[in-house]
Amino acid sequence: MYLRNVIKLDLYYRKLKKEAELQELEMGEQEAFTKMWSFEIEGEYYCVVLYLASHKDTVDIFCNDDEITDVGTYVTSEGCTFDFLVGQSYKARISCCGNPSVGLKHSLTIDGYTVPSYD
Repeated sequence: MYLRNVIKLDLYYRKLKKEAELQELEMGEQEAFTKMWSFEIEGEYYCVVLYLASHKDTVDIFCNDDEITDVGTYVTSEGCTFDFLVGQSYKARISCCGNPSVGLKHSLTIDGYTVPSYD
């Protein structure tokens, strides 16, 4: 009888621990936002990732796993834009618009052409 109660208590403890880990993972996912675009220009493949981390209050942009450090940021009442170069000379712009309480829309354009995103 004692061993059965210990086993039940151990299983209950493991269940609580697993639920806490899942809840922590879900909270961590809510603290960051990632958007990805993949495309090809003249035979070159590119992957642009926008990473918003709420705990840092910053925006990170990566292209093919390299962080883009030269980013022009423009903020207006409608939203914000991030301008940078992809490859040697392609002008890229990530636009963020919308209401934060309803949802934000992020889009990427390369030399004025919209790139579809993969959510």
